[in-house]
Amino acid sequence: MMELNARQEALLRRVDELYRESAFQPPTPTEASRILGAPPSAIHAMLELAMQRGVVVRVTDTMLFHRDTVQRAKDLLAIEARAGVSPSRFRDMISASRKYAVPLLEYLDATGFTVRRGVLHALAGDRADAPAEEPRSAP
Repeated sequence: MMELNARQEALLRRVDELYRESAFQPPTPTEASRILGAPPSAIHAMLELAMQRGVVVRVTDTMLFHRDTVQRAKDLLAIEARAGVSPSRFRDMISASRKYAVPLLEYLDATGFTVRRGVLHALAGDRADAPAEEPRSAP
């Protein structure tokens, strides 16, 4: 594991806080550099380290989410996505634009948490066509 000096540790904490607080609308690395007032190379290095440590998750080349945000998305989908959710429904669930919702859904599909069924994304391994209750036999 990389040894960090006090300044790097402080920047890593700030990156962690920024991505945690940004939730479902995370900044790009370039935006994070501007927001935190740190050189792009330092931000990239801290984001790489944060990914190695599992603190942030890369969804696209320039879109990273905090692990807590990804878990929150999973928790919301576990409640709402039995029969599947559309990208627009997911967008509303997380109060973010399609710019963030669609790549996050595609990431969850790619990692096997959800599966795409037509335009809907449903929990993987969950049979949406299964009855909610087993039919009761007559006494």
